[in-house]
Amino acid sequence: GRAPKENALFCEVAEGLAPYGIAAHRHSPEIEQGLSLAAGQDILCTFTPHLTPASRGIEETIYVQTAEGVGAKELKAELEKAYGGEEFVNV
Repeated sequence: GRAPKENALFCEVAEGLAPYGIAAHRHSPEIEQGLSLAAGQDILCTFTPHLTPASRGIEETIYVQTAEGVGAKELKAELEKAYGGEEFVNV
């Protein structure tokens, strides 16, 4: 948001990293809707963005329950396949 808040002032966030909207971020339903559409089934996730002292970009934490037999290695491989060529995305 754009409303001035003490915890968003430069002096409060410089040199740091702070999560916000933990387990209740306003964009979580949109993310779940997009993931569910892509997966063809209901997907639930926990989305937590982080406030960083950066001019551009976003740091976020997203948790998902993977399918049986799918681990972090397989999930990372799929993310790299989808976003590996994107200039502004780091997996």
